[in-house]
Amino acid sequence: MLPPERKILTGPIRIAIALLLIGALFKIQHWLYGDLLMVTAFVAIAILYVFRFSWKNTKKPVDHVKLVFVVCWSFNGVFTIMHFPGKLVFQIITLISFLAILFMGGINYFGNKDEEGSDDEKQDRMQNLSRWIKGLATALILIGAVFKIMHWPYALYFLFAGMTVLVIWFLKDSFTNKDE
Repeated sequence: MLPPERKILTGPIRIAIALLLIGALFKIQHWLYGDLLMVTAFVAIAILYVFRFSWKNTKKPVDHVKLVFVVCWSFNGVFTIMHFPGKLVFQIITLISFLAILFMGGINYFGNKDEEGSDDEKQDRMQNLSRWIKGLATALILIGAVFKIMHWPYALYFLFAGMTVLVIWFLKDSFTNKDE
């Protein structure tokens, strides 16, 4: 079995995603430069992913669909933030490409990439801890969003805690994963 192809630009893409999350927090809180941060992050994600795709040696059909998904998702974000007409086209293409990714790779595509299983118990514990941290961050963000929508107190604290945990995880993962 051939070794898996090394992914490039994973760190910069994750940093751009962290910037997108920070921009979303700024936008939710109506702070200055939220739109600018989000547009910059969307453009960076699209450009970095195009470079990542172009430098890939072997391209499978699912890789082409992922490229369409990421680029259209990014354009949809920019068009939505800037209130440009035509964002519906990008939303439809993003939805179709996402469904194609699910169809081509199945739901397991988004889960555990290690098909043979890992004998390293420490690595399994770290993966489970990472999943719990991401789940906690997601839950805090969703709770904060609901609190914000309902105008309940402490929404900012939930949003800030969830975004902070997620951004720290993205940045930690960007600088510590040597295998990607």
